[in-house]
Amino acid sequence: MNYIGIDLGTTAVKCGIYEDGRELALYRREYQLIADGDFVEQKAELWWEIIKEGIRSLAKETGIYDIEALSVSSQGISIVPIDKDGNCMSNAISWLDTRAAEETEYLGKTIGEDAIYATTGKKLISCYTLPKMMWLKKHRPETVKNAALFLMPLDFVNFKLCGEAVTDYSMASGTMMYDIDRRCWDERFLELAGVSEAQLPKVAKMGTFLGYIFPSLAKELNVSPKMKIILGGQDQKLSALGAGIGKGIATLSVGTSSAITFAMGGGEKRDFARFAFDDKDTVYEVALETTGAALKWLKNTMGYETYTEMDDDAEAAGCSGGVSFDPNFSKGGNLCGIKLGVTRGQIVYGLYESIAKEVARCFAHDDGIDEIRIFGGGAKSEIWCRVISKVTGKKVAMLNTNETAALGAVMLASDGRVAPATIVKYI
Repeated sequence: MNYIGIDLGTTAVKCGIYEDGRELALYRREYQLIADGDFVEQKAELWWEIIKEGIRSLAKETGIYDIEALSVSSQGISIVPIDKDGNCMSNAISWLDTRAAEETEYLGKTIGEDAIYATTGKKLISCYTLPKMMWLKKHRPETVKNAALFLMPLDFVNFKLCGEAVTDYSMASGTMMYDIDRRCWDERFLELAGVSEAQLPKVAKMGTFLGYIFPSLAKELNVSPKMKIILGGQDQKLSALGAGIGKGIATLSVGTSSAITFAMGGGEKRDFARFAFDDKDTVYEVALETTGAALKWLKNTMGYETYTEMDDDAEAAGCSGGVSFDPNFSKGGNLCGIKLGVTRGQIVYGLYESIAKEVARCFAHDDGIDEIRIFGGGAKSEIWCRVISKVTGKKVAMLNTNETAALGAVMLASDGRVAPATIVKYI
């Protein structure tokens, strides 16, 4: 059987067509954020046009038009208002947008960080949907009043595909408006946002059958009108699913930024964001903001042509020579331990080791994790994987694909017929 998995990211869309788990073709197209100071937006209709282009392209390239099912992995938190005719009323406000600093401060003073975390599993940060909705309520009240729906990228695409405005637990629990223990929208936060539950997507378990693609859309895209639309989830959670997260297994995505995802017992851990994974399970996640971005900065600053050269130098150095970084460059990182005898390779090794220590801090508690499955651009660096394994004291598994988000979507589309990524080697 053939399935399509869509990965709707922050700056790119990837569409893959799979035959029982084997990737047959992959379409990828980047797009730009619309940034102006604290305001960061995206054109939701562009998401949709690129996805349609991707599906058409895959069908044409492979000659496969009989698609059993499709599912979507999506960036979270971003929000777009939709009118009664199903049209976008404005650009989507990106999860990267930080305009709602004042609203975030207000939440801290009136509700309190502890109460917000206890209900939503989220730290008090302006990137989440609730502060953005409060900003809209204050600055664009007519939009809030007249919007039929406020949709995140996942529910927006589902709505366009089959008319069902449905999101999953992992997406809903990224809004700071969702009670992750009761598995429902929280009335207090909806009142603060100025919206009713009817203006928000329904919430269901990832893997839920939503319906069939609109017949007219199937004709436009040249695919079967019997193609099922299966509910996907937030991209980091589907990446973890595609990488094979499970008991004792954490996942680590290493891209421009990084995210560690794992299940964990022992009650609340305030250092980590907590998400409802499905109708019963919870996962924790922690972000490391500028891991790959720091490596790219180092590459450009030190005049390397390729990342392979950096790996070769780090391999030859074999240690950091006392060099260490604070790799969070978004807040002003630092570089320490430079001496006259330090080599370029030791500096590269120092960055790998410093990021590995950040990863290790996430497992400083008694977590029961003994294996880390790694994916993303950084997963191509075997020496970086070795350093992570050495510093954390855990097995690191390198996988056969870095496209684990799309694979996670295909696993859902296939109703479990497609397996997670396979392990190439342990380090």
